Amino acid sequence: MKKSTIFAVISLFIINSFFLFAEGETWQELMDSTSFYQAQQNYQTALKWAFQAEAKAKEQFGEMDTNYVASLTSIYYCYYFLGNAEKAIEYCEKSKPIIKELRGAVSLEYATVVGNLGFLYNVIARYNDAELLLIEALELIRHLCKEDHPDLA
Repeated sequence: MKKSTIFAVISLFIINSFFLFAEGETWQELMDSTSFYQAQQNYQTALKWAFQAEAKAKEQFGEMDTNYVASLTSIYYCYYFLGNAEKAIEYCEKSKPIIKELRGAVSLEYATVVGNLGFLYNVIARYNDAELLLIEALELIRHLCKEDHPDLA
C-alpha cells in the first residue's frame, strides 16, 4: 500500500472516531467543556459547546427541565461576554418562563433569571425595563431571604 493511501485510511478512521465520540458525549460532558472554555475566557469556543449542550438537553431531558435552562444560561453568559447583549437577552428570556414554571414565581432561581434579564436590559440602555426587572428580583429576594443573606446583598 502506498503511504498516501495508508494516511488517508488512518485519517478517515480518526475523523470517524471523533464523530462517534462526539455523538456519545453526555449533557454533563458538554457542559463541562463549556465551563472549561468559559473559565479560559474563550467564549466563542464555549458558545459552541453550550449549543451542543442545549441540543443534548433538549433531546435527553426536554425543554421543561433545569438542565435545559442551565444550557440556556451558559449560552446567554457567553453572548454577554462576547459583547452581544441582544442575543444574551434572547436566551435569558427563553429561560425565564421555564424557571417560573419549574420553580415558581417566588423562588431564588426565578429571581436570579429576572435579575440577570434586568442587568442585560441595563447593558443595552433599556433602563425602564431594567429597573422594573431589578426591582422585581430584589423584592423576591427580600421575600425569600433574611436581611443578612448574601443573595440580598
